Amino acid sequence: MTAVSSTVSAPSRRPRPLVLDDEQLLLRDAARALVAECAPMADLRDRRAAGDDVGFDRALHRRLVELGWLGITLPVDQGGSGGRLADAAVLFEVLGANLAPAPLLSSELLAGRLLAIAGDPTQQSAWLPAVCAGQAILALAFEDRHHHDRSSPFTTATRQSGGYVLQGAKREVIDGHVADQLVVVARSSSGCSAFLVNPTSPGVTIRRNHLIDHRISADISFDGVVVDDDALVGEEGAIDAVLDGVLDRATVALCAEMLGSAQAIFDRTVAYLRDRVQFDQPIGSFQALQHRAAIWHCDLELARSLVMAAVAAVDDEDPEAAALASAAKATLSDLLLRSGAEAIQLHGGIGMTYEADPGLFVTRARVAAALLGDATFHRRRFATLNGYGP
Repeated sequence: MTAVSSTVSAPSRRPRPLVLDDEQLLLRDAARALVAECAPMADLRDRRAAGDDVGFDRALHRRLVELGWLGITLPVDQGGSGGRLADAAVLFEVLGANLAPAPLLSSELLAGRLLAIAGDPTQQSAWLPAVCAGQAILALAFEDRHHHDRSSPFTTATRQSGGYVLQGAKREVIDGHVADQLVVVARSSSGCSAFLVNPTSPGVTIRRNHLIDHRISADISFDGVVVDDDALVGEEGAIDAVLDGVLDRATVALCAEMLGSAQAIFDRTVAYLRDRVQFDQPIGSFQALQHRAAIWHCDLELARSLVMAAVAAVDDEDPEAAALASAAKATLSDLLLRSGAEAIQLHGGIGMTYEADPGLFVTRARVAAALLGDATFHRRRFATLNGYGP
């Protein structure tokens, strides 16, 4: 196997401190203690064996509420902590290192964030405090295709007296199968719009997708679903700009999770190289394997710098945030996939067994790499944002 390597360079920008501050270090340590207690890797296997139909750990969800980490980036006046993406990224990295699923990406950084920016006060007060209190889960239904595409949605919203009629289907809606409310992106006569939709409304059909990483998404169809005028989120036809920013923020948070997973695979593999003895010596003493581990370590550190730069750009509302988000996602998608393959190569046959951790990380890598756009999509977007291509 070829060595793990970074694939996309970040655009030029002003220097930023690429280190955690004291509060973030405390948050990281507390999060590590939480997942060690509530979400050990064994729980993932137990949920799979039990035929879990939820896709995340409800006990972990409750503890995140108790610690005030649910809604960590949502406004204080809506029940959140008012934190930065940098704070959420610390939490996502720890969750990624333990493959600990929680409805943070879907409920807070996707649907919750869009509602916090574009929703009216009534919509915000109805849902955001409930999200932060763990009493409700939101899901953003924006993908019309099985491959990420930010072009105009196929799902339509036709104006009628007193409201709209939704027609179409959404794919791979994260946590859509357990959502208490859906935020649906659809094409209206004025352009791209968003609507609050009750998942129990007549005409809404939800089908669970059990993913290979033991999580669950949903395909949701809308067959003549009627919503009132007050279901419209923001102005009609004006959600595109908001949606792009929301997706970039969520993409960077996902990159932090992927970084945590890649680092965890590396740490486990290095420990195995030290412990596995062959020819009366640890295999980690073999120079060829040392070189592979060294290159892998360097690529992890480069990826960490890129993710932290993207996080800072989003928090600073830097014009380069979109390009950095795509650079980070392209790089982390490749890195995590190659890290999983490298771990299995260096573990040998045991790495493929159900009892070993590398296989669990590999399946998560497959899903995370495709989520919110794969490496090809983000390389193309990165090039376009920097003036290349059509």
